[in-house]
Amino acid sequence: LPGVTTFASAIEDSARGMAGRLEPAARAVAIFTALAKLALDFSKSVAETRKDLGVSAVEAVKLEASFKLMSLRSKLIGVTADDLKESFAAARDVLGATRKEALALSESLAATAMRTGQTEAQLTRTLSVMESISDSSREALLAQIETTGQLMQQAGLAPGDIFKDVSDNMEHFAKFAKDGGGNVFKAAAAAKRLGLNMSAVASSTESLLDFESSIDKQLEASMLLGRQINLDKARQLALTGDQAGMMDEILKQVGGEKEFNRLNVIQRQALADSVGVNVEQLSRLVRNNTAAAGTGGTDKSVGLLQRIADNSDSLPSLNRKI
Repeated sequence: LPGVTTFASAIEDSARGMAGRLEPAARAVAIFTALAKLALDFSKSVAETRKDLGVSAVEAVKLEASFKLMSLRSKLIGVTADDLKESFAAARDVLGATRKEALALSESLAATAMRTGQTEAQLTRTLSVMESISDSSREALLAQIETTGQLMQQAGLAPGDIFKDVSDNMEHFAKFAKDGGGNVFKAAAAAKRLGLNMSAVASSTESLLDFESSIDKQLEASMLLGRQINLDKARQLALTGDQAGMMDEILKQVGGEKEFNRLNVIQRQALADSVGVNVEQLSRLVRNNTAAAGTGGTDKSVGLLQRIADNSDSLPSLNRKI
């Protein structure tokens, strides 16, 4: 069918010529569409920033542009523009930072929060208390938090859970933190190892520091158990802010799991009251202490966490070792 073949060839040639003429226009349309989409996405982001942060339209444009640029720089470590925005808001709300200070700090906050497994709000609450008891810069304190998280990981613990626990007990942290807060982080990690949390540590501390009531409960427990309970050292450690040492001293006084299992309900209640926890918390404490001692986990965990309490002034060298 030579006629049909010739006709088909003519159509093919015509189509090629038309495609060549349309190609520049099609490319321009594609570029315009992509730019329009970028502009629309940016406009939406600006609107969200303005609503979330309560700033003017001009400020929102500047901030969103800064967040986009910083997110490109931090993309390799997993920090997004949303993370930076959360950090900016937390720095401004919790730390009282100015717009310029919050913007400069947002990248470090977002990176530290991501590496330590906590939210930006939790991190800034912790940082605000650490600032009140230390003359170190914010960058140095963030480095301390990150180093603490690394040591917790070495001890086989989850840093995010412990930092959240501390953040949820800011009143206790503010009362007893010293050495840049290393003592409270150590206590929180020790409590987590024993199946407790900072609320239990705070309850026990407050109970022991109510001296008259604590001594009465100690005497009652000693009478009911038929053996001497002496919490004088635990009270002294609580007063000096050594929460982890306080917990260790309590463990020495309450005994092991076998001894606890032999106690009746009244004896267990009296023993729990004497150390400022409930019976369920006391049972977890003695059970997990026995398990940790059997595997050698206690010495390893406390030894690693002691480095934070003792080396808060030598963070750069500690980071290099890690």
